Amino acid sequence: MTTSVPGGWPPPPYAAPVPPGATQPMASSAQQQIRHTVGIFIVCGLMGLILGMIGTLLHRWLIGPVPVGLIIGLGTCTGMVILAGLITGSRLGAAAAACGWMVILGVLFIQSLVDTDFMGINDIVIVTNRANPYFLSTADWWLYAGPAVALAATMVPYPRLCHWAQTPQ
Repeated sequence: MTTSVPGGWPPPPYAAPVPPGATQPMASSAQQQIRHTVGIFIVCGLMGLILGMIGTLLHRWLIGPVPVGLIIGLGTCTGMVILAGLITGSRLGAAAAACGWMVILGVLFIQSLVDTDFMGINDIVIVTNRANPYFLSTADWWLYAGPAVALAATMVPYPRLCHWAQTPQ
C-alpha cells in the first residue's frame, strides 16, 4: 500500500541500507549515460581548444601570395566541428567543439588588442592590419571567417553515426 503526501505526490523511494561486507550498488544506466555524454562533450570542447590554438598559430603561414596556413587552419577546425557533430549525432557536440575554438580565438584576439609587453617580451599571436581598412589580412580572415564557418557547421543537422556516443536530441 502506498501512501501519498498532502500534495498528492508519492513519497520518495528510500534505498535499503547496505549490510556490512556487501558491495555498493552500481549507478543506474541513466547516470552512466549522463556521465558518458558529458565526457564526450568535454572531449569535443578540448579538441576545439587544441585545434583552435594550432589554427591560430598557423594562420599567418604564406607560400607566395597564397595563405596556406589560413586554408589549412579553417579546413581543420571546420572538419573538427563537423566530426564532433557526426560522432555525437547532435548539434550540441558540434557547438561544444566550436565553443572551444571560439574561446581560444577570443582570448588570443583580446591579447592582440591589449598589446601587452611583459618583461620586454611581446608575443602577440593575432596581428590585425589597422592601417588599411580595405585590405583584409590573414588575421582578419581568421577572425571573421572562423566564427562564420563554425556557426554554419554548428547549424547543420547531424545523423548519429557512432552507436557508442549516443546523446539526447
